Order: sequence, then C-alpha cells, then structure tokens
Amino acid sequence: MISGFIKKNRLVFPLLFGHILSVLFLSGQANLQKTSRLLHKGVSLSHYEQYWVSADSLLDKKPYNKIRQIAANGFRCLRLPVSFDHFSLNNRLNEHFLNQLDSVVRLCQRIQLPLIIVYHHGKLSNENYKTEIRRIQQQWEQLVLRYKGRYQNSLFFELYNEPVISANQWKIGVQDLVESLRRQDASRIFIIGGTEYNSIDGLDQLGIINDRSTIYTFHFYEPFFFTHQGAYWQKQDSLLKGIPYPTNSAMIPPVFLQTNDSWLMTTRWKYLHENDKAFLGKRLAKVKAYQKRYPGVVVICTETGVIKQADTVSRQRYFTDILKILYPMPVLFWDYDDQFAISDEKGKTALFMKHILGSDSY
Repeated sequence: MISGFIKKNRLVFPLLFGHILSVLFLSGQANLQKTSRLLHKGVSLSHYEQYWVSADSLLDKKPYNKIRQIAANGFRCLRLPVSFDHFSLNNRLNEHFLNQLDSVVRLCQRIQLPLIIVYHHGKLSNENYKTEIRRIQQQWEQLVLRYKGRYQNSLFFELYNEPVISANQWKIGVQDLVESLRRQDASRIFIIGGTEYNSIDGLDQLGIINDRSTIYTFHFYEPFFFTHQGAYWQKQDSLLKGIPYPTNSAMIPPVFLQTNDSWLMTTRWKYLHENDKAFLGKRLAKVKAYQKRYPGVVVICTETGVIKQADTVSRQRYFTDILKILYPMPVLFWDYDDQFAISDEKGKTALFMKHILGSDSY
C-alpha cells in the first residue's frame, strides 16, 4: 500500500523536497539579513594592517582606547583589518598577537560592538593561487578554531581583502577556502567579495558560492578622482585637489584649467559628467541587480570613504548620497583615523559624521 502511494506520487516528492529546501534557505538568509543589520554604519580601524610598522610596535601600541572611542562616538560596528603575514612565522600566528586579539574580541563583546576581522595585504596571484589559498586557510583555521562556538552573531570573518586575481581563479579558490573552513566551523558567518579590489563588477563576476552562511561584500570609492584627490600613493591622483562633490559646473577646479595633459582632460570630463548622485545611483544599481538575480543573498558594503583632504561639506554629501541610495543595505566607512579619517587627532568624530550616525532614515 505504501509502495503504491509512493509510486503514485513519485513526481510530487521531488517538488515537495525542493520546496522544503527553498523555505529553509530563505529562512536562513532572513536570519543572516537580520544579523547583517548589526554592521550598519561601522568603521574600519587601521592598526594591525600596517605592515610598514614593526609588529612589536603595533602590539605595544594597543588599540583598546580607540575602540572605546569608536563605540562612544556612535559607530555600530568595528571592522579590523589584519595583515596576517605580518604576525605570522611559518603560517603560525604570533601568540602575543593572538592574546591581544582575544582582548580586542572581549572588549568588543563587553561594549556590544560587533567585530569583523579582515585578512589584509595577502599575496594571492594568478600564478600561486592554488598553494596560496591553502596557506591562507592554515592561517584562518587558527582563528576559526580559537573562537569556534563563541560570538556567532557578533564576530565575523572577512576572508580576503580586495583580491586582484582572475575572476575564475578567485571563484575556485574562495569556494575551496570556505569549504575547508566549514569543516572546522559550520556556523561562523564569513564575508567575501569579488575581484578587482572587491569592486561591484568583481562581485557581479563572482556570483555566489555554495555556502549558506556567507555575506557578500563590495567596496565603493567612485568617482576615484574625488575620493582619492591628493592621495600621495597614487601618482596621478596626487595632482588633484579642491574637487567638490557634487560637481559645481560654474566652478571648475583650477587643476583642470592649467594644463593640456590628456589624463587631466579626461578627468575633467568625468568631473563634469560623473560626479553626482545620479552617477552613483547608476553604478550602485548594479548591486541591486545582483540582489535581484540572487534573491535572499545578503550583501553589504564594507568600505566606502573619502580622503580627508576633501572639503567637509562634500564628504558629508557624498556619504549621505551613498547611504540613501543603498538603504537599507549595511554600509561601513574607511577609515577611523588614518588617510580617510572621519575623526580628529583627539579621537572625536567629525561633526558631519555625527549627523550621519544619528540619522535613522538611512
């Protein structure tokens, strides 16, 4: 009798099973979406990622007071970039560093500040990605096992910052990395982005991987000539200064009037046509299209920022437009007190950021 019932409904069971899996997936993604909201209006703190400073100096200069300031100033999440190799020997993380990281994690728990730990300044290339993914896995496993079963909704691991290898190799590599780490911890929330420095286009090429506890991310600094004006580490952008946001067509920055340089002429055209909320909306529409293509998948922006040389009014307008366009997607700022600082030398948040942090409408 039972076999007859099964035979009669043999086409129904696969559909029913598929429906159950779909419901479970969407339920899990809804919980992931709720958790991701805890990360909105967070900020990155440049400290452990500074490989140009000796590891001992960084460990001596503990970041605890800055972390307390970040929470007191109204930021809702801390993103902590770490140059893993700077604190490693033979792929083993320095015990002094690990103990200090424990203190950071405990502090964030105590002051209710969700924490994202990020792998920075990696060595992935198209030539070494297979062996390098294994090495990155070995480093991450030390943290995955160290915090397994603890802080599941308040400690997040962003597995690799701004990869630049080919999209195909990155998808293979990051899928392998996640699968390997899942064998150590089935429930930790991981964060991954696409190639081209975690660009929107890189995320689009990545698509999604086979994992139900992954949040997807992108970084956004467009238009680059505004956000990176005067950046000493960018040869051409270091020439730029006094560029407002949005464009004031009645006021052309002097740097665009004094030369026939082809790059500056191209940048002037971009200044006139690609430096307003409409342009930002057009670029960020690609993220919204990605979300529609993968319903239920959770996406956040873990980096957007404007260099501190830009004027304050323009910085506020830019951040406000980004937040309004992406709302309710979580957005985190780069960075707290370095080249893109949104605080002063005394650790006080800039007045324009206080307005942004205090608003519940975006």
